[in-house]
Formats: sequence, structure tokens, C-alpha cells
Amino acid sequence: MNKTEFNCDIEKTTILFFNNLSEKDKRLFAGLQSMGLGYYGVTEISKKFNLSKQTIRIEQ
Repeated sequence: MNKTEFNCDIEKTTILFFNNLSEKDKRLFAGLQSMGLGYYGVTEISKKFNLSKQTIRIEQ
């Protein structure tokens, strides 16, 4: 398994995990993930999980 395949598996697992969370937990998880990504974290997580940027910023 190369690095690209590994990253793809992580993305799929993360989205699967996210889809099984409650609404409150989804917001908390998205906020945590965006903090880990740094400056453009809110934008990236907003696109990835289809959440508004405002919702993610509230949970940071």
C-alpha cells in the first residue's frame, strides 16, 4: 500500500465515521478537524463535510 492509497483509505474512513455521528458530534468533530488543518482548515472541512463555515467556526 503506497501513501496515496493510505490517504484515500483515511479519507473514506473519516467520512464514514462522520456520517455516523449525531448532529452535535458532527459539528464538534468538524471544528476539531479544521483546527488541525490550520489557516484554511475551515474552508477545507466545510467542503469535505458539506457544512457551513459559520457552523464550523462556532465549534472551534
